[in-house]
Amino acid sequence: MSSDPMSAKTRIQSYVEAAMTGDDDALRACFAPEATWWVAGALPYSGTWRGPEAIVDEFLTQARSRLVAESVQMELLSLTAEDETAVLEWSTTARTVGGHDYANAYIARFTVREGLITDVREYFDTDRASVLYA
Repeated sequence: MSSDPMSAKTRIQSYVEAAMTGDDDALRACFAPEATWWVAGALPYSGTWRGPEAIVDEFLTQARSRLVAESVQMELLSLTAEDETAVLEWSTTARTVGGHDYANAYIARFTVREGLITDVREYFDTDRASVLYA
């Protein structure tokens, strides 16, 4: 039996499953201690988040708090992985806590080393995301 670490594709699949089920413990376990997540734009959660706790407990929690949880629909559009790099594309539709419809498409480039996510760069239409704060 091989002791090779989890592949980038398998790690991102486990990340997606944890994200879709809202399992924060499983989400934290996907990230290396030194992981970073960079978010495009000038939104309140844009910038670089460092470490699993900041990524999950601050950034992701803040982003999710702007949406009515029961209304969130995520659709995985594609996942491509080679070596340490995986690119994930998904769409999200929801109702915002401010009562607005929200729909956006996202793409993120993940780096996975020794079976853990070490770096994420996320891109999306930040103009559409501004409705989260309306």
